[in-house]
Amino acid sequence: LGAALARMEMSSLYTELIPRLESIELAGEPQLAATTFVGGLKHLPIRYSLK
Repeated sequence: LGAALARMEMSSLYTELIPRLESIELAGEPQLAATTFVGGLKHLPIRYSLK
């Protein structure tokens, strides 16, 4: 249930958010998670403006 719910929430977020964005860009250096178990981002700073 957890992964399925997370996918539904992210899908809803993008469906509602993307049309409202005018621009989106990196606001700093992405930081990777320091783990050997699951790779991914720890921080992804962004800057955005709405329409």
